[in-house]
Amino acid sequence: LSWEDKADNLVEHLLVGGMVLDSGIHYFERFSNKAVIVRGDRPDLQFAALQAPTSCIVLTGGHMPIQYIFHESKETEIPLIKIEQDTLSAADALASIQECSKFDHPLKQDKFLSLLEEFGDWAALEALV
Repeated sequence: LSWEDKADNLVEHLLVGGMVLDSGIHYFERFSNKAVIVRGDRPDLQFAALQAPTSCIVLTGGHMPIQYIFHESKETEIPLIKIEQDTLSAADALASIQECSKFDHPLKQDKFLSLLEEFGDWAALEALV
């Protein structure tokens, strides 16, 4: 629905918005680089997700978000994705994607290189060659 140019945003975590009993902001702040899966008719949870570092919000049930959520999405540059599936089906489908996702995201490569520099045992590698 918005910010198609952000399709390459890194998603490291999936959070389901239906599991929240309070306003949700503390729940959504737990992780960055996350996709939030939430019913399209829950603007309260959508707004809370927009207040935390979020890669995208997946709106389930085929519901269009209210105008205020569109506005906040544009302000925060967080993409909104509307799907017809229910929240549980969407969460199941997205969870299986992580098993076959690619390693070539620039942030993943940078993290891997920094871990190699910090913890790589170069002497042991040279001994193997």
